[in-house]
Amino acid sequence: MMRLVLAWLLWATVFARADDSEITRAPDRIMVLRADGPTFHETVKGLMHELGSDFTCEEMFFRPGAAPAVLPEGKPAGALVGKSSEGIATAEQLEAAISTSRPRALVLMDNDAIRLYASVQRQWRDSVPFPPSISLMAVRVDREIAKLQRATGIFYEVPGVTILVNLRSLVTGPVRKVGVIVRPSMADFVRENAK
Repeated sequence: MMRLVLAWLLWATVFARADDSEITRAPDRIMVLRADGPTFHETVKGLMHELGSDFTCEEMFFRPGAAPAVLPEGKPAGALVGKSSEGIATAEQLEAAISTSRPRALVLMDNDAIRLYASVQRQWRDSVPFPPSISLMAVRVDREIAKLQRATGIFYEVPGVTILVNLRSLVTGPVRKVGVIVRPSMADFVRENAK
């Protein structure tokens, strides 16, 4: 998954800076907006490992009711900058952080982070150039990013074919029929995988 994120970020920055003529320049900034938690932290660590010194990442936390985050400057390439204990709580705070940081791309982790960026795009749709975003670690990322501009995502859900291939390797007899207990919100996902 990290290699897919890296490939997409490299693609996004190439097209985002097609008009740049500088040969030597500071590494591009990537803003990571996420909830707090060990799983998110490990993903950011892996992302940083893959990105190496090609990008500077700013890790911003989504926290409802939080005070505005402060972005420290002057961190070396490949470093995590902008890690804020206060966090981002509103679309206004996120828009201010994006305006200050001017990232080449955003990594949105979790449904709440995607929704917050969608709020920014709705509120400032005619006045702010939106950086491209990649969303991950979200339930039904395809639905969440449908209304975002310049967005793509990585599915969190495991495709049905992967599950069934693994199931076949665990049972001794043939698998002819599979029943699925599903939440109504995931019914279309199951129908699509049944094909």
